[in-house]
Amino acid sequence: MTRDITEMKPFWMVYGIGQRGPAYQHDSEGSALHDAERLAEISPGTTSVVLEATQAVRKRRLDHLDLRTAPVQQTRMLDM
Repeated sequence: MTRDITEMKPFWMVYGIGQRGPAYQHDSEGSALHDAERLAEISPGTTSVVLEATQAVRKRRLDHLDLRTAPVQQTRMLDM
């Protein structure tokens, strides 16, 4: 399962225009830029761009709890 969306941090990826999608998440912009330069050296003519993840969106499934069969938690009434 995907990690908790609330624990995600910004990250950067490198995309070679016209190539397959990026796969590696860099922890810093500098690391991604270094990787883009490396890719430019080994793939002359291919433009590599640094992409920054700025937003995260996830659809969640609905949680259902059958109250008729759920375990009952015992509570004690306090004297008033």
